[in-house]
Amino acid sequence: MSPVNHASATSSPLRRALRRHQRGAFVIAGTAVVAAATLVPRGDELLLIHVRNRDIERARDVLGWATRRGASSAASVVAHGELYLLEGHVDEALQEMEAYVAAHADDVAAWRRLAALYANAQRLHDQI
Repeated sequence: MSPVNHASATSSPLRRALRRHQRGAFVIAGTAVVAAATLVPRGDELLLIHVRNRDIERARDVLGWATRRGASSAASVVAHGELYLLEGHVDEALQEMEAYVAAHADDVAAWRRLAALYANAQRLHDQI
């Protein structure tokens, strides 16, 4: 066997092992990207983060995007209400919660939140 043939014979198993390790690295990297994407806050979580940090401009941007999508849960209405209350727009917070409760009459958490909003707004005649 010539030295050239011997080198190519030993490099073939090395190349196969290298390709196998590269495929494994790509699978791990792809899995990491997918896992990281699921951990990125969006929607209501992102709105709450901005509200809690008092970053009203970014919170308004997220709220505008979420409003176009529509309220999907009591949590989203609460997040929107937090921003409205932070800005002093109590009536808007109440209107959004009332609309959500009207559409989701069986949501007990939303009814409780609406009652708390009525109490905080000192609208005891509307309180549930």
